[in-house]
Amino acid sequence: MASQEIEEQVSQYKHWMKEHYGCKVAMKSPAHITLVAPFSTDADTLKNVEALLQNFVQIQIPLEIEVGGFGSFDKRVIFLKVKENHLLNSCYNKLNHEMHAQLPELIRLEKRRFHPHITIANRDIPLSGFKDAFAYFNSINYNANFTAHKITLLQLEPDKWKTKADFLLKGIDGL
Repeated sequence: MASQEIEEQVSQYKHWMKEHYGCKVAMKSPAHITLVAPFSTDADTLKNVEALLQNFVQIQIPLEIEVGGFGSFDKRVIFLKVKENHLLNSCYNKLNHEMHAQLPELIRLEKRRFHPHITIANRDIPLSGFKDAFAYFNSINYNANFTAHKITLLQLEPDKWKTKADFLLKGIDGL
């Protein structure tokens, strides 16, 4: 869901973390904002997910997204912040409720508040290096914006997340 420019910048940040701290986990996926938590399923249910997404994008308008600054979750994740966005929050809530309603065995509703972000390093940051790595990113003044025109369904293949399908946002009426 990120633009090519942001994808390239985040890739540079991920490579910096790999070179300086050996971080590899976040390199397994493209730059993205997670709307639905990862799940495992069979091929038949995956077809149901794809049909649900195809219906969902018919009513969902493209989203203006602003990113800027860096944040962290504990000392395990460093990410690029996504600025507060009512329409993105609404999209997240509607999609999760729709998926839970149609596929309750697959999707559970999150109790935590939605915290959109684009991951740079995830779970493999050495504790001894976190403070310096986070200070490095906080010294960078990076801001960008883009229009999200699609929802991407990612699928884990052996050791990397790959695009299974893209669903273009076609709605025109708003949320």
